Amino acid sequence: MLLDMLRQFAITAAVLVVVIAFGAAIKPLSNDSLLSPWDAARFVGFAMIPMLQFAIPFAAAFAVTLTFHRLSQDNEIIAMAVAGQSYSRILAPFAVLGLTLTLLLGGLTQWVIPSFIGKMTESLAADMPRMLTRSIQQHTPFVQGNLVIWAEKVFLGGEDGSRIVLQHAAVAKVDRMNLPTMYLTSTATSIDIDRESPDNSLLIRSTNTVQWTDDGEGAGSTRGARESELTHAIEISSDTHRRPAAMTIGELQQAKVNPALYPPIKKTMNRLRNLFMLHAYWQSLSKSFDTNKELIFSSLINNQQFVIRANSVFRGTFRGVIEVERHRRSGETSLLAPKFARLQAEQDEHGSVTSLALHMKDVLVGVGEIGENTRSELSVQDLYVDPDITILPVRDDVQELLASAQDFKRGAVPRTAARLMLQIEDLNRQVVSRISQRWALSASAFLIVLLGGVTAIRLRDKSALNAFSRVFFPSVFAIILVFAGGQIVRDGRAVFGFSIMWIGNASVAALMLISWLRLRVH
Repeated sequence: MLLDMLRQFAITAAVLVVVIAFGAAIKPLSNDSLLSPWDAARFVGFAMIPMLQFAIPFAAAFAVTLTFHRLSQDNEIIAMAVAGQSYSRILAPFAVLGLTLTLLLGGLTQWVIPSFIGKMTESLAADMPRMLTRSIQQHTPFVQGNLVIWAEKVFLGGEDGSRIVLQHAAVAKVDRMNLPTMYLTSTATSIDIDRESPDNSLLIRSTNTVQWTDDGEGAGSTRGARESELTHAIEISSDTHRRPAAMTIGELQQAKVNPALYPPIKKTMNRLRNLFMLHAYWQSLSKSFDTNKELIFSSLINNQQFVIRANSVFRGTFRGVIEVERHRRSGETSLLAPKFARLQAEQDEHGSVTSLALHMKDVLVGVGEIGENTRSELSVQDLYVDPDITILPVRDDVQELLASAQDFKRGAVPRTAARLMLQIEDLNRQVVSRISQRWALSASAFLIVLLGGVTAIRLRDKSALNAFSRVFFPSVFAIILVFAGGQIVRDGRAVFGFSIMWIGNASVAALMLISWLRLRVH
């Protein structure tokens, strides 16, 4: 009986896995033919393993129901019962099978399936140059996460195809509301794909560039340059890569102990660290200004020198009467008198200030010279940072960062610290929810197998599909509740979420018990 059931189980599981895996591949396959047949086949191959968590319970329920229903209709179950075989003994091997499937699903969902979810993402990101090239050749923007790239022409280069050259390109980063946080246009842009990083990243360099960057305060700054390079690499990882759904139970537990292992938290920690280093830089800059009563910067573009004088400077903003002396390479000197002037810092990935931009408003240009004029706005980019200003690095420790943030009462630091605490709380809920959800899904296999066997014996006068429907719909309901409960736990309602998560399995167990009692009576 068990061998007959296993044969049907294997066939049913194989069919379900293939069908569901192709269903998961519909979205990437429909993306304007950006995937080659080999890419699609590899994606479907990786998708088959995660789909086992859905195929195994239903395939087992289908096979058990058909096996026992056939035996019941052939009166073999009655013959075994008359010969002294109890229903408990007849169902015992299938109970062991259900327990085995539960343990198998537990291992798959906790250790194996999350890894293959990551591989599904990597299979799409590994051939990023060709996908980007095809998209540009089809005259459609390439969209990957929060990154949008468009160009008139594209050329693929590099020994391993990791360099892409775009002609007349536009690159933009957008937020969750699809509002731009950065965009640049250029006559030529080279994109190098960094495959050594945990997440594939784009290193963008361009010529004849105009770049706009949001300052996070409802405004932004625009600058132009003959040659430009983005200070930070742009991550192109998919939404599922390194998210809790793609993390094994060991990785989830490690992330709970050390939240810095979770990429979104690490990104916020880096943002908070950069704010601390920027605050320390402004303090050091103010001390230097108070000592010398002026600040001297050199331009990295044309070797011009700028001497800035004012009554005071606070966090890069000059106050009082402001004068800016501009010394050209030819030795000529001109005087600028803005009513408002502030410095904007550019930081590298480690938080160190690499350059400054001076933004001025209502500027009197060439004070006392012939041709004196007023400009509403004037910006000077890529100012050389004073080497005398040194900032000690900040440790990347969550607790130390949050403790240091308590010294700030308002501004970007407390807002970022609050976001970091919310992300840590969300991660803790994710860890508990994901682990519990996977165990709840695994437990359903044992209950579904028993329900299928008992129901098939009891409904021997019904058709096989009718009997299976009595198993299928409660099973679907239970699995839906498992995922719904997991989401509720992640939303912060733990008690209610866990109740929903397990009530489906409890309902299947109750149905199985009721069917069992009726079977024993009749």
